[in-house]
Amino acid sequence: MNWLQSFNACAVAVQGNLVITTPNIHFIPKFHHFDTEILQAHADGHFGVIDCFQWPQAYNDTFCYATCIPQKEAFPSPYPLHWAWFTPTQNDLKSIPGNLFPVGTLVSDKVDGLQSLFKLAEQ
Repeated sequence: MNWLQSFNACAVAVQGNLVITTPNIHFIPKFHHFDTEILQAHADGHFGVIDCFQWPQAYNDTFCYATCIPQKEAFPSPYPLHWAWFTPTQNDLKSIPGNLFPVGTLVSDKVDGLQSLFKLAEQ
């Protein structure tokens, strides 16, 4: 990995015995490190303070590409990758006629958007 070296830091922070650097932002959010915490989605589909897609992560040579996780703001619509952050709401559902429960199927424009993300993933 020649393109990213230890001195390519835009910001540096020290927390306990950890030295945290970042090559692309001017501040370091607090590093949340939970050795015994199980990484799982909450009811809203997000991970909370241990969200590996939002907070700084410990670097490990085994997972060197984990630093390449895309950010939502970098892919606004109409880029297909913006669908990776899509969280359906009740308004995105077409109700099933005759059903008494608030369930349904995704409206066609949302299905088309998610299919564009699927096609991108297949490439």
